[in-house]
Parts: sequence; C-alpha cells; structure tokens
Amino acid sequence: MIVCFFGMYARSYSRNRVLLKGLSQNGISIIECNDRSHFIWGLRYLKLIIKFIQIQGWQCNVIFMGFPGQTDVPLAWLVGKILGKRIIFDAFYSLYVSQIFDRKHAPEKSLRARGYWLIDWLSCLLADQVILDTNAHIEYFVRTFGLSKKKFTRVFVGTDTDIIKPRPTPKHSDFIVGFHGSYLPLQGIPVILQAAKLLEHSGILFKLVGNGIEYTKCRQLAVDKKISNVEFLNEVPYEKLATFISGTDLYLGGPFGASLKSNQVIPNKVYEGMAVSKPVIVGDSIATRELFKDRVHCLYVRQGDSEKLAKAILELKNNSLLREKIALGGYNLIQKRLTPKMVTLDLISSFRNR
Repeated sequence: MIVCFFGMYARSYSRNRVLLKGLSQNGISIIECNDRSHFIWGLRYLKLIIKFIQIQGWQCNVIFMGFPGQTDVPLAWLVGKILGKRIIFDAFYSLYVSQIFDRKHAPEKSLRARGYWLIDWLSCLLADQVILDTNAHIEYFVRTFGLSKKKFTRVFVGTDTDIIKPRPTPKHSDFIVGFHGSYLPLQGIPVILQAAKLLEHSGILFKLVGNGIEYTKCRQLAVDKKISNVEFLNEVPYEKLATFISGTDLYLGGPFGASLKSNQVIPNKVYEGMAVSKPVIVGDSIATRELFKDRVHCLYVRQGDSEKLAKAILELKNNSLLREKIALGGYNLIQKRLTPKMVTLDLISSFRNR
C-alpha cells in the first residue's frame, strides 16, 4: 500500500512524526506532498498540485491529511474524486473548540466562531474517514457537527520511542517537578504555579519549559505571588526533550485546565513523561480514563484544582515506592500499546475500511 501524506502538515510535529514512522515500520510506503507556505489566493493549492504531479501522486492508494490540514481537505477531496482515491483526515483537534472555547479569540455566537465551525464540519464531511485521538473527542465531533460515528477512527497519539526514551538521571539536591508545553489555556499552567506556591518550602523545584500565548500572564502571576520555587526555561528541541525529562523526579502531564478541550484530549507530554519512565501526574478526564489507570500508570488529579495537584505532588515526593510503581506501569504501557508501530495499526485498518 502507498499512502500520500498531503497538505501543509507540520512534519516535525510529534503527532505527524509518530504516524509517519509507525506507518513505515508497518510496511506502508509513503510519499509526501507537503507545502507549508501561507494560503494566499490559492498559492499553496497550486504548489501542492505541482508537487503531487512531480511525485506521481496518482500511484498512491490513500491520500492522508496530517495535522494541521483542515483548509487543505477540499483540495485533497477534489484530487481524490478525480483519481478515485480514499481521503483520510487527521483532524487531531477542533479549530472551533480551540479558537473559541480554549483560546477565546471570538464570542461563541460570532461570525468568526461560525466560520471555524464550518471549516471543521466541511473538512470532516468531505473526508472518507476522520482520525481523532480519543473516543471522548470523537463523541464531541459527532454531537457538535452532526456526523456519523462510523466516519471516525480513534488513533492514540503515542510517542516516538526511538527518541523519547529513558536517559541517565543527573544528580540533584531538590525534588524536581518538570513540565513542558506551549502555555495553552487547557494546559492549566496557572494551576501548576498556584500548586508550586503551596509547596514553596517543601524542597520542591518546578522547572517549566516552553513559551506560548499565556506565557507572559504566567510569568506575571509568578511575580505577583512571589513564587520562588519555579524556573521558567526556554523551549527544548524535540531531540533533547528526553534529556530534560530524565533530569526530573516527577512529570506533569495534565491537562490541568478546566476547559471543554481538556476533557477530550490526552496531551503529548503525558506519553512523553511515561516513555522516559517517570511518574506522571495526569488530569482526570473522560479522555485520559480511556487509557490510563489511577495509581497503576499515573496519578490522577482533578482538573483546575491547585490544592489537589499540590497534595498529589507531595504524596509522590514522600512515597518512592508509588513513584517507582507508576513510572514502571506507564513505561510498560507505552512499550506495549503506544509506540509508533502499535498506534498506527488502527490507522492502517481505516485505510482499508470502505
């Protein structure tokens, strides 16, 4: 089978990285028709068509839209109709939820909100099959966009276990709690900071890696609250992420924000912390319960509750046996079910499902 990855998908993004590697490991041939230029008067569409011809894309069996891909699905659909190719779309998340409910870029009833809703609806409608990362996410799409559940396939995110794997742990005196992210509201970094304040004199140091839309707000919160046990660090390249995680005693996976989206997804950092064999604290949600067992693979906390998070961190700091148990449980689950090769098995089934 030949699969054509098509559109403006970000090849280096962890979701796409895992799918590309996993498909190859399962014997799927991949050709890529990728263009990351901005959508200006159809220029990217023209570039994609030229590249599709150059790579002889008509030889593929399936056209696959990686993340992000909503705006390129109409072109893929047209190409698929002309050539008789099956269109698979990895929606990954809803633009409508992300932009309106999570980032609050516009009111729910606004014209802009309706535009995001329309993009989500149309891209899913045109695809033969839509990929999402959890059943909770699928249920939301079915309800919100009026689509058939048969159109969707769950494919867990997993992680690239060739890169994200245990590394030597450097010696350090403090008990280090790690986190990396893009400072999105659903990640709940203010909740982490408030928990850090509660644990300020407990010998616990928080190291937060990344940047993003709430970064300035969070830095100011740390200043206003005079939080002294938090370090804000620059973004870490993906290839060095496992080294950072290995230097921690406990990892925060989240999501800790109390939002619509936080109940639907399992963040990349949950998988990544487990893959490095660290004990991970996870936000308790419908989505995370699909995969993880409390005190077996992780330690659950209620989303949006800094006091519960502080209590969970302190419990793990003082209980080395529980830390070791859930670190091993999470790591074993990653190796059994969430490597690139394993998570793409359901995706391959969707390629053949007519």
